[in-house]
Amino acid sequence: MQPITQQEYRISPDLRRCCWYIIICGIPLIGVFYWVARFVQNRETIEILLGCLFFLFMGSITAILPLTWKLRVDEQGMTRSLLGLSGRIWSWNDFASGRILKQHRTLYDPARGWGRRTLILDFIGLESIQEVMAVINTHYQLPPPPAVPEKLTLRYGFFKTATFDSQGIHILIRGKPFEYQWPDVQHILITRMDPVRRNFSRLVIVLPDREIDSLRVGSSWSDVTNEEINEYLHAHAPEDCIQILIAGQCIKHRVHIEQNLKDLKQRQKDVRIIIAVFGPALALTLGWMALENVFKALAMFAMSMVCIAPPYIFIIWKQSKDITELENDLDTAIKAEQSLE
Repeated sequence: MQPITQQEYRISPDLRRCCWYIIICGIPLIGVFYWVARFVQNRETIEILLGCLFFLFMGSITAILPLTWKLRVDEQGMTRSLLGLSGRIWSWNDFASGRILKQHRTLYDPARGWGRRTLILDFIGLESIQEVMAVINTHYQLPPPPAVPEKLTLRYGFFKTATFDSQGIHILIRGKPFEYQWPDVQHILITRMDPVRRNFSRLVIVLPDREIDSLRVGSSWSDVTNEEINEYLHAHAPEDCIQILIAGQCIKHRVHIEQNLKDLKQRQKDVRIIIAVFGPALALTLGWMALENVFKALAMFAMSMVCIAPPYIFIIWKQSKDITELENDLDTAIKAEQSLE
């Protein structure tokens, strides 16, 4: 086994930008609060001071404190720290014991005391998570596989259930049944955080006329775990229709690209719907405030532009950029399939 080079990870660049955004925007917001409280509302000095202190405290908790979080990986194991204070080490022997569970982007050790059983990796970003997981997997021992249940049930969407048994998939939508045998399944798309695990972050089952998506609103499995679902599908579904995707890796398969592109366009649509709903509401609120006090309306408008506009513009730009990249990947995948025909 190769020696492990000591490495330190801090919160991801996206989270750091958010923290600095809060810090930078917090200064003018405190100024706006002081101006409104002092000259518009004519509050007492002590009230203004307490309000400013409250803003400073919340800014410290939400922005400054996360910037001190750190995860160190070395030859002994992994250690997290906050404000320079290190916690208990997660040694490589712990990972080789077979008791540590991987729960999406969180590690869980049932042998530790309450409040110290989880190690959350979500803060360091997907690329860094993959690096840390690669090191963990050189020591990690999977827990024993779970027993495969005779059948399992998924509730997805509204008034929809899908029951899996040895014969196939039985779907019930508002009391109307739909029957599918296992050979009818076109694709089973399983997304995992890394290869050495049985659970998944997403499951999509593509049938001839519909899809079952584990991330759909209201989706929940009945008394079964992801690990049991994974074992069940590998035991019953056709092997050639199961496709595994590791989160963060380059997507090459056409079906995965189409699914991700569909999801991203839906998220972009959701963001625009939110703005379309809350934009007019904010405009009406500002208009009503302007009738009472123009300075209040101007102060609220300035706060809205400072706090809402930059994140919204960045989100729309990032989503459009990702959609363009996926569309280019999809064209490449389609051309590759056509060249093989």
